[in-house]
Amino acid sequence: MERKLFKYRILPEKVEQLHQWMQTLNSRKEELLQTIEHEKVYIENIFLSEEEGFHWLYFYMLADDIEFALEQYAKGIFEIDRIHLGFAKECIDFDYTAPDFKEMVYISRQTDRIIND
Repeated sequence: MERKLFKYRILPEKVEQLHQWMQTLNSRKEELLQTIEHEKVYIENIFLSEEEGFHWLYFYMLADDIEFALEQYAKGIFEIDRIHLGFAKECIDFDYTAPDFKEMVYISRQTDRIIND
């Protein structure tokens, strides 16, 4: 199992669209569950932060294979993936190179129960 944290800077003029994007995702949870099952993702969290005068999204993912999950997402098999990709292309500043976060510690009591259910 793999874990990864991603960091994306939001374009300043797209903050309103960012909130619409998150509302869309929250209102379509059943579709999200379908797509993460297909991607073999167990947990995906999205966090918003304001730092250095910018809005930032942090994505945390726990999956069997992160690369596989990202490849499946990029294929846009499900409508919610295509919507998600569209918002990402519109709102994320791809000129910013995000840091590669190095995991230092991982502790979990519930992961085994979730995976073995």
